[in-house]
Amino acid sequence: DFSSFPSPVNPTVKERYTITFVQEGFPDVEVSVKRGGALTDFPTPQPVRGYTVTWERTELSDIQQDLTVNALVTANTYTITYVIGYEGATLDQETQEVVFGQEIELFKAIYDEYSDETVKIFVEWQIEGTNEALENGVYDIDGDITLIGVWTKAYGPNY
Repeated sequence: DFSSFPSPVNPTVKERYTITFVQEGFPDVEVSVKRGGALTDFPTPQPVRGYTVTWERTELSDIQQDLTVNALVTANTYTITYVIGYEGATLDQETQEVVFGQEIELFKAIYDEYSDETVKIFVEWQIEGTNEALENGVYDIDGDITLIGVWTKAYGPNY
């Protein structure tokens, strides 16, 4: 006789579950889905300058519980193209891959042709189409850029 044993507890099965989309710095987005259903219309993650934002899961089917889906934020990689800007000057490479938000060290331009009367001195790298110089440090430009070398001349035997 099993009447003295307690009957098993049947947990209440929910008819709908909540999928919570979490992206740091933004309000959570909650979506309700029928038990056993699938989520096909994901909310769009909020854009973050210099980064690609995606959800950690891109397919949700046969949903049987509440779920949390986190945003994945990945720094974008960009290309710096160098235009030396002076005949006789050289660079080891003409392009450089950089990661948004990471430290960069710009290439050094070298002038190889000296004479007794003049020498060309590298001044700075300017962002094409601007008078803005780019220096070593954290890359915070959201995109590819071209840098133009700016030079000056020094005159005389002692330069």
